[in-house]
Amino acid sequence: MFQGMASLQEDRNFDVIVVGAGITGAGIARDAALRGLRVAVVEWHDIASGTSSRSTKLVHGGLRYLEMYDFHLVYEAAHERALLMRLAPHLVVPTDFVLPVYRDRTRHKYPLWYLNMGLWVYDALGGFMASKLHRRVDDMAGDEAVLKDSGYSGGLVYEDCRTDDARLTLENVIHAHMLGAQIYTGWQVTEVTRGKNGTVTGIVARNADGSTMELAAPVVINATGIWTDRLPGMSRKLVTPSRGSHISFRRERIPVKNAHLLMASDGRPVFIIPWHERVYVGTTDVAHEGELHDPVPERSEIDYLLEELKWYLKDPPDRRDIVGVWSGIRPLITVSQAKGKDPSKISRTERIFDHSGGFLSITGGKLTTFRVMAKKVLDKAEKHLRKAGIEPGPCITDKVPFPGAPDDSPAALSDGMFSEKQAKIMRSLYGSRLGNLLRDIGEDGTEPMVPGLDYPMACVDIAVRHEFARHVDDVVTRRTPVALKDLPGTLKRLDAIAARMARLLDWDSETESRELDMARNRLSRLWDAVKHTD
Repeated sequence: MFQGMASLQEDRNFDVIVVGAGITGAGIARDAALRGLRVAVVEWHDIASGTSSRSTKLVHGGLRYLEMYDFHLVYEAAHERALLMRLAPHLVVPTDFVLPVYRDRTRHKYPLWYLNMGLWVYDALGGFMASKLHRRVDDMAGDEAVLKDSGYSGGLVYEDCRTDDARLTLENVIHAHMLGAQIYTGWQVTEVTRGKNGTVTGIVARNADGSTMELAAPVVINATGIWTDRLPGMSRKLVTPSRGSHISFRRERIPVKNAHLLMASDGRPVFIIPWHERVYVGTTDVAHEGELHDPVPERSEIDYLLEELKWYLKDPPDRRDIVGVWSGIRPLITVSQAKGKDPSKISRTERIFDHSGGFLSITGGKLTTFRVMAKKVLDKAEKHLRKAGIEPGPCITDKVPFPGAPDDSPAALSDGMFSEKQAKIMRSLYGSRLGNLLRDIGEDGTEPMVPGLDYPMACVDIAVRHEFARHVDDVVTRRTPVALKDLPGTLKRLDAIAARMARLLDWDSETESRELDMARNRLSRLWDAVKHTD
């Protein structure tokens, strides 16, 4: 039994069952638990194993939505950005973004003065709550020498936030569990049960070994993202899947000092984001067909990102320089409404569906607005809860810090056991939780998970003992991002990581071998997409 995992011997009667442990479901679980409700989270795979670990990892106002005149979305997202900076400062990090402008109108249809005005609107919609307002920089040569000089007409610098999407999702789940929520990962919901009068009574779920369980609750919320339409009980298509892919490089290969927003040839934004030892670039936006689990980028997507870098950078990287890759699928709005539309033009505003009797779905939306999405769907669920005699408390997620939010006392790092770089990485993962998590680290905890990266093996121990990790892939792609930052290096270290997990989880040799093969097969498919040159 893993620390924090729900036991089937525990009480299985709840007020709310949340299906899906992506950022939306995790946010709902935390909000519901803070309202004093009894909560269960049921997830088919792992926490954040879908879209919520495969995004561009930004908490931002959505500058490009100004062009679509979606002022409400920008306003809402900018205010959530400011709130998350305060409530989760270890995970939501203010970052300067450079917007270089060139005279080539195929890339920049708006002149510098017009974009400058747009950023004043962006600042205003955010209530001027960023730590610094945008500024104009006419000569970027001293700060960002990587950019081409030819045709350059000036630049703008504005502030948004970088995050670790998987860690933000996980910390919502951790907080919900601290408040009493039960977490069931590895369970697929096979039925949403109803009573004779049509009201929801709970769910039936099946595990990979074929065993089943029943959970009871008067409210079930479908927060499965791209799998929304596949949950039993759904009667119509609600989601249009759109794929976004990213590639990462060593920091010295693209030595930017700040993040960059580049306007691509098709009018879309492409970001360059510094991330500790690495820099990543993304994203694409293409209609996705086929399997939803573990998407792999197409060759054309990688070529698209490389071509954009080639246009902007003096010394652009090529395919051989790529060290990591990931693809995520966005759950956009109803297929019928989106038919024939460019995925980039489909609204990112969420939609909530009340299917009657206590069964609700929420889909769409943005990582940045997960908290307000959770509030909206739980506010709608209140009438069903009251019919069942349950009186929820008010939403207080705008006031309560996350568990790892730094306090006044810095977390101890075992008397200098870890290097300064490792300490910095671990504080970015765990925040003020770190001191308590280090109490039962195994031997060789300072050994790097992957050479060249600053994630120590202690992160494996923490992931298994405190963070619901059950599989090798959980640890290398979500509890830590080592596979995103160095995919070939991670493949070489899977044996050591699996062996450490085997000791922690009492795996026999057959289980260890199976878990190792599962992780290697998934990561090899991604690396094959990078290596493919035909």
